[in-house]
Amino acid sequence: MQDRNKNFQELSQEWFNDNCIAGIDPIKAYKKWSGWITRRKLSDDNKYRKALRLATGFHEAVIRQYINSPDKHVSERRRQALDHISNTLGRTPPKHKSPIRLDGNLALLIDMNKIASSSYYMEIIKGLVEEAAKYHLNFSIYNVSQDNHESMVKRISHVYYPSGFVMVRLNPSDECCRILEEDNVPVVLIHADKKKYSSPPVFANVIPDQSGIREDIVKWADELKKESNSWKNKSDDEIVLIAMPTEPGDSIRSERIRNIMSAFNKYIPIYTVEDYSFRHAMDVYKSHPNAMGYICLSDEIAVGLKHLMEKDGKDYRHRVIGFDNSRLADLEEIASFDQSLDQIGKSVVGTFLDWFEKFSWSSAKEILLKVELVYPQV
Repeated sequence: MQDRNKNFQELSQEWFNDNCIAGIDPIKAYKKWSGWITRRKLSDDNKYRKALRLATGFHEAVIRQYINSPDKHVSERRRQALDHISNTLGRTPPKHKSPIRLDGNLALLIDMNKIASSSYYMEIIKGLVEEAAKYHLNFSIYNVSQDNHESMVKRISHVYYPSGFVMVRLNPSDECCRILEEDNVPVVLIHADKKKYSSPPVFANVIPDQSGIREDIVKWADELKKESNSWKNKSDDEIVLIAMPTEPGDSIRSERIRNIMSAFNKYIPIYTVEDYSFRHAMDVYKSHPNAMGYICLSDEIAVGLKHLMEKDGKDYRHRVIGFDNSRLADLEEIASFDQSLDQIGKSVVGTFLDWFEKFSWSSAKEILLKVELVYPQV
C-alpha cells in the first residue's frame, strides 16, 4: 500500500505549532518553509525531508540516516520524534532496527527454582563475573524459567536495556528470538539443547564435548574390575548410574546418560534423583549397598557415597565418579568429570567482545569445551 502524501503546499502555521519539537520556534520554522517552498519546483521527497528538518532542527545527516540507513544508529528519542512527524505527513516511518547497546551491561538468565547442582552454577557464575571484570563488563542476574522466558526477556530488554543476554540451560523459543532480534540484542547460550537456533539473535551455544565420556568410562570400569579382586569386602558385579531424569529433546544431560550407558555391554541400573544434592547419597547407598562402582552426575552425591563406604570400612578409592570436578571433588580426592566450566566465562565474554568490536551477525555456532575424567592427585 502506497503512502498518501500530505499536500505539502497546505502545511500551515498551525501544523508547525502542533508538530515542532521542544526548542524549535514554530513561527520561524513556518516562515522558512513558506519562503523555501515557493522558490522552486521540488519533489515530495525533498519536501518531506525539509519538513522533518524544520520541525525538529536535526541536521541533514540525521534525516538522511533516518530515511535511508535503518541499520545505522539513530537515538530512540530522535526516532520517535521523526516517526511522529512522518505519520502526520502521511508517510509510513522507515523500519529501523533498535540501536546497538554499548553500555556493557549483560543480563544473565538462570532458573533459580531448578538449580540441580549449586556448585555447577556457582562455578559458571564465578567464571563469567571474573572474566567480565577484566573488560569492565557487568552482569545482572535474573530468575527466569523456561515457561516464562519469553515475557521475562521482553521485560528485561525493554526496562533494563542490557547490551546482551546470557542464558544458562534455557532454550530460547522462536518468539524469544524474534523479540531479541527486533531489539538488536545478541544472546549467548550456555549448555542449551543441541539444535539450530535463529541468528540473529543467537551468537553461540557453549556446550560440553562429551564424545570422550564413553572411552573414559570403559577404562575406569576395566581398572575397577581388576582392583575389586583385592578388596577386603567383596561386592556385587554391579555399577550404578545416579542421575536426574532424562529431558525431552537433545539435551546435554540426555546425551551424557546415553554416552555412559553405551560404555557397557549390558544394562546398568539408573538410580533417579530429583536434584544433585548430598541428601540423596544415603538413599542410593541403601538401595545398592554392595555395588562395585557408582557413577554420579554430581560431585556432592559422589562424596556422600565415599563417606558412607568409608564408614562401613569398605574400599572406596576409585569406586565413585563425580561430575564437574569441583573444589569439593579435589578436596575429597575422588575422580570426577571435568567439563571445563572454568573456560565458559572466557568463551562467553570473548563472543561479546567480538560483537562490540564488529557489530556484525554471523551464523550461530557451537563452542565445544572438552570433557574428561580427572583422577585425584596421589
